[in-house]
Parts: sequence; structure tokens; C-alpha cells
Amino acid sequence: MKAATGIGIAAGAGGLMLAGIGIADDSHTRMLREAAEAAGGDLLVHGDGYWDSRASDIGIQDGGAGLERVRGVAGAATVSTNRSLI
Repeated sequence: MKAATGIGIAAGAGGLMLAGIGIADDSHTRMLREAAEAAGGDLLVHGDGYWDSRASDIGIQDGGAGLERVRGVAGAATVSTNRSLI
């Protein structure tokens, strides 16, 4: 009887652990998806000097050839400029 109780407790704890891992994984996936949507997409192109200062006013004034190059990337569904962050 004690062995059966121990096995039942271990199985229950294992099930709860797996459920917790599944919930955490789903939350992480949703977080990544929502962050990508909020930032403007999965691929962001920044103006020269952005990584030196990370100032929010550094923008690409004329995307021209750069935008066309990004549009040529396989899997790029939409390419647009997001000036709302500038």
C-alpha cells in the first residue's frame, strides 16, 4: 500500500511539473510573438550609430535600396518603415 501511494504521489508531481513546463513554454512563445509585433516585426533595421548610443531619434531617412534588399529576403511577408518610434 505504501509503494502504491508513493508511486501515485510521484506520478501526480510529475504531471504537475509537465503541466507547469507546458504553461511556461506557451507564455514564453506568446511573449516573443507580442514583442516582435510591438517592435515592428521580426527583423529590425536601425540607422547608423544606433548601437553606439541607442538613441530613439536615430532613423533611416531614405530606405531606398535597403528596403528593397530586405523585401528580397525569403519569408519577408511585409516590409515597411515604422517612423512611430522616431
